[in-house]
Amino acid sequence: LLTILCLYYSAKTNKIIFTLFAGISVGVLLELHYINLVFLPIFGLSIFLLFPVKKAILNLFVGSVGILLGDSMFILFEIRHGFPNTRSAFEFLFRGSTVSPRSNNISSLFEDTTRMLYDSSFGFRGLGIKLLEIFSIGGFVFWISGQLKKRDSWPKIILLGVWFVGGIMGV
Repeated sequence: LLTILCLYYSAKTNKIIFTLFAGISVGVLLELHYINLVFLPIFGLSIFLLFPVKKAILNLFVGSVGILLGDSMFILFEIRHGFPNTRSAFEFLFRGSTVSPRSNNISSLFEDTTRMLYDSSFGFRGLGIKLLEIFSIGGFVFWISGQLKKRDSWPKIILLGVWFVGGIMGV
């Protein structure tokens, strides 16, 4: 949430310091668990959708510096101890998962992951989870339709859309 908020303020105020803070928060996320690597492409895509190309490249560089700052304690730990976590992450990525998806259909996987997200977050089952899914996505679409005419709302729409869809697709 801090990353999204900082990216929003960076786009709204055109102050690059907020992109640095967003990068630091992503770096801290990476330090918490390597599953958060999913946020790196989401972070980069958000920057390229929020800024014109030249500003996006500068913001991406500053954000990358922030990521290195936020992740610096983990990087130092890895260097000191011979990269044990990095090796296990690569082993997991290249060995593959023992769990295979129930379907190769992207929309089915998206719905399945969304359902699991709502189930684990709110504890609903069956019809309750389907209603929550419909109302939350419907509410988001309704909110977006009201925001489309406002030029200053585009950063909000871009960030929420990219982070929601990218986060679910990453999981």
